[in-house]
Amino acid sequence: MSNGIDITLYEHEDLTGNTKHIQKPQGHRTWQKDLHQQGWGDKVSSIVVRSGWIALFEHQNFNGSIIKLKPGSEIYRLGANGWDNVVSSYIACDTNFDPVEMAGWVRRQRV
Repeated sequence: MSNGIDITLYEHEDLTGNTKHIQKPQGHRTWQKDLHQQGWGDKVSSIVVRSGWIALFEHQNFNGSIIKLKPGSEIYRLGANGWDNVVSSYIACDTNFDPVEMAGWVRRQRV
């Protein structure tokens, strides 16, 4: 059972600083090919995933290393995993997904 997507990115460790909310209703997915365009590229230091799944990508356009988080994830220090100020793009869905397969699908979209 899905509750849609409800995720918050934080600028600083320990869920502090400026925030970027990612919210979509059940049955939807969302992505951002280039967080730099929104002023968020290489600025994410912590994250809360209340519902939905998210794949964070090291580089723009869903390239580079990937870290995938499931519902209920609270990461207070992405730096502990080598991900502090690294995220440049993401894909979020309300259900589990394969990040590599989904990135290929998103790249083919004309949006």
